[in-house]
Amino acid sequence: MNNNEYIELVEKKMDQLNASSCKPFSINKHLNGLYDLSYDLDVIAWMLKPRELWQLVNTLCIINILGGLKNDNMEA
Repeated sequence: MNNNEYIELVEKKMDQLNASSCKPFSINKHLNGLYDLSYDLDVIAWMLKPRELWQLVNTLCIINILGGLKNDNMEA
């Protein structure tokens, strides 16, 4: 896949995570063409290439499916 295809897949996965998770995600593109992924205020990826970002987001999706991504500060 080329970089644009990876980014498109990441955006789709991020939409899925945002729909199922309490905390919002955001992707930031830097001037050098690399990306980082922010989970609320905590940056969990630094200056990743699109393929690396895609791999990380896939991992986050798997964790989320297993029930690992949730906002522990949220009141019931």
